[in-house]
Order: sequence, then C-alpha cells, then structure tokens
Amino acid sequence: EKRVTQRELFYKLLCNSPDYFTSQLQVNRTIQDVVALLLCSRYSLGIMASSRGAIAGRLLLQEPNKEVVDCCACGSSGYAISGDLNLLEKLVFKTDARYIIVVEKHAIFQRLAEDRIFNQIPSILITAKGYP
Repeated sequence: EKRVTQRELFYKLLCNSPDYFTSQLQVNRTIQDVVALLLCSRYSLGIMASSRGAIAGRLLLQEPNKEVVDCCACGSSGYAISGDLNLLEKLVFKTDARYIIVVEKHAIFQRLAEDRIFNQIPSILITAKGYP
C-alpha cells in the first residue's frame, strides 16, 4: 500500500496539475471535502499527515503485528509520532513513568533525550516540535 503525506500530494499535484492547486491550503481543504463527501478517513484514501511529534523515555509501545519499540532506546530524535489516528488508536503502551514532560521546542527535547533525563526523573518526553 502506497501512502503519501498531504505535503507530498501537494507537490505531486503542483507538478501534474498546476492550474488546479496552487497552495497547500487548497489541497488540505479539498482533502477535507472529499473525506466528508465519502464519509471516510484521510488515511483510508492513502493520505497521512506528516509526523510533527516525537516521544522518548520510559515507554514501550507496539504497533499491531510489529516489534515492541523501547522509547528509551530511540536516541535524541525520539520515536516519530504517526499522523495516522487509526494507527495511534491501535498502539499498545506500557510504562513505569511517573511524569509526562511536554517540551515545546524540538532542540530542547533532543537535548533532554540525549541526556536521558528520563533515567533521573521517571518520565516520558513528548514534543510537537513547536506546533501547538
């Protein structure tokens, strides 16, 4: 199954049909209209939002039919949070963290993950890389 992000779709449409779509906002709104018209999810059309978040720390998670991911071992970049809401609903989590630390800036997130702050403070770090 081939999937594309909304951004990839915009660039493909811009190259193939420059007269129809001239902005990312136009493409995003059209996708929303199609999803509403067909009563389906964006993901079922093969379109995903790009990952804008990351997670690191004392968390084990497992996607259906995949290996367990230890978020302590994901390095300073952390584990990329999928833009696919259907996938997120199916994740299985296990943690012994006592705190969840939300970090606004990705650079600070990377530094805290690199320093493995979650070993001193039993926690999970999460960032949206500056997005609300």
